[in-house]
Amino acid sequence: MNQTSISTSQRDSELTPSRITLARMSRGLTISQLADELGVDRRSVHGYEAGSMRPADANIEKIAYVLDHPIGFFFGDEVDIPTPEAISFRSMARMTANHRAMAQAQFVKGVMVDSWIRARFNTPALDLPEAFPSQTKPEDAAAALRMAWKLGTAPIKNMIHLLESKGVRVFSLSMETTAVDAFSVWQDGAPYIFLNNQKSAERSRFDAAHELGHLLLHSHGSQKGRVAELEADQFASAFLMPSEPIRLDYPKIPSIAAYIRYKKVWNVSLAAMVFRAHSLGVISDWHYRALYREMSRDGFRKHEPDPSARERSLLFDKVLNLVQADGSGVAEIASKLMLPEREVASLLFQTAIARSNFSLIK
Repeated sequence: MNQTSISTSQRDSELTPSRITLARMSRGLTISQLADELGVDRRSVHGYEAGSMRPADANIEKIAYVLDHPIGFFFGDEVDIPTPEAISFRSMARMTANHRAMAQAQFVKGVMVDSWIRARFNTPALDLPEAFPSQTKPEDAAAALRMAWKLGTAPIKNMIHLLESKGVRVFSLSMETTAVDAFSVWQDGAPYIFLNNQKSAERSRFDAAHELGHLLLHSHGSQKGRVAELEADQFASAFLMPSEPIRLDYPKIPSIAAYIRYKKVWNVSLAAMVFRAHSLGVISDWHYRALYREMSRDGFRKHEPDPSARERSLLFDKVLNLVQADGSGVAEIASKLMLPEREVASLLFQTAIARSNFSLIK
């Protein structure tokens, strides 16, 4: 159970201003909105977050209640909140400032959970090539990465498992919004990808490959905006659907039924499969337009036909299995980090306990 009253020792301790900011951003609130919730003026909240004013004990308890965080969270170490410019956001056009703030906060909490896990368990080392030169074509980068990872041209069974095995930190977003599809960040030499778990399984796989493209193609900052998004899409398409087998094995009769069967082989959306076939010249412009009209007519643009099973984290399943052997799993991690338990569970893809055949114990 979360602590609801400030303790005697906390009355004499310094509050951590950046943690008030982080908790506020987690809830998508502005300074003015938090001030209204607390019944204080905007200048007071600004002072709390700037460290120039300490809230009264009653207000600390109210801040914890309004922002739904344990009181102890606000007495932890300072946290470094990245700027929106440091994060590669997908679908920026649909995002509000509050959505971006929530995503920034989720990243910081993901790093906190990641640090806790990596301090206690053996996790895969980073196996990601250095960023490709800015002039590298996305198709070439995807082929080079497949070669480096010895994937050949076979379908990728599980994107999350693959990324985790290469040392990429993959988390799910705990926001109740579809405005943030996914985002990626390099932090202290470590790559992070955050995925919206409300998307279809196929869309989430593509988002994971898209963000992988950003990490490899755009860490040098040479491209921004629509150009970078297009390149990341091209990388994802080529990485998930290599050109050679698509050209050789595409359905001889380009019908929706044939492509629904074919997209299951590559575990991608019907729209992505048709688009890739057209971009490789496998189907004509006429067939491409006809297939898209048929997909729209049958509602397949909004509702994926014959959907795939949702992917989950294998690494987090293993960690929770080991933690629960000693205590209470997610609750134990949340308690140690003074984070809301539901947020930790959501960041970890709301995983259930799963057994595995390799050890993480240090």
